Amino acid sequence: MRQLRDPHGNMLKILSARNKNLSSVRSMWCPESVVPALDYAIQLRDDSVIVDLCSLLLSNQSLWSLDLAAAVLPRLNALISSKHDSYVDVACSVLKLILKNFSGVIKQNLQNPHSKGVDISREERHRKCQKCYSLLMEIADSVDTIK
Repeated sequence: MRQLRDPHGNMLKILSARNKNLSSVRSMWCPESVVPALDYAIQLRDDSVIVDLCSLLLSNQSLWSLDLAAAVLPRLNALISSKHDSYVDVACSVLKLILKNFSGVIKQNLQNPHSKGVDISREERHRKCQKCYSLLMEIADSVDTIK
């Protein structure tokens, strides 16, 4: 048994740490919003956990919101330029989902930023759209330099 376990000690440590991190992220998950769990995963600085979480989120598109898109976009830049093909694939899939579901909202809110009176939720949405647009442009620049 020892002969089987010893050569794989490093991998066992990596997988154990990943399992611990995923368990911590799962404890942060709440039905109303996935953003706290994603924020926690980002704080862990473990791209494998972020990729696992994004893979799960890709399978359930009803969980996505502009808040979630704004939270995940900063990490996509690093994942797209990763040496791991699976990370790049997931990052591209997330980017595709964000563009498909939120590009219209982002474009509309950037073109029509003002309304009559005070509308705090509209101002907040506009701020999130500006953030998303800015991050999407950064990702586009990064992809151009990868080519």
